[in-house]
Amino acid sequence: MRTIKFRAWDKEEKRWIDLNGMDTEFKSCLSPGKVYLISEQGVLRQIPLEEVELEQFTGFQDKNGKDIYEGDIIKYSDDEPNVVIFEECCFCCKLKYNNHLLRLQILEGKNKYEVIGNIHENPELLKS
Repeated sequence: MRTIKFRAWDKEEKRWIDLNGMDTEFKSCLSPGKVYLISEQGVLRQIPLEEVELEQFTGFQDKNGKDIYEGDIIKYSDDEPNVVIFEECCFCCKLKYNNHLLRLQILEGKNKYEVIGNIHENPELLKS
């Protein structure tokens, strides 16, 4: 059984929110309609879900052991960078050159793909 975990990108502050425990500034949890951030000093801050981009862990890791999430940009062997998405009931790599979907399960075991960034912090990786 795969691990279920999420990450969230704060669209306004342009930073990751740790939804799975402690990060350097906040302990957080997910609640209907809002993400609640509780600082170590006990200060509560609410962020509406429309102000964050929630991305799920795929259950796969790249060749370096890094967790792969939706929104990650991966490079397979010598191919161009491609985005990881959830579509057609599975996690896929959307191929840049023809928009076809390649299931991550097909790539698993080959261990030739690598997370080189994500769509929030490294959008320039997708420009050609």
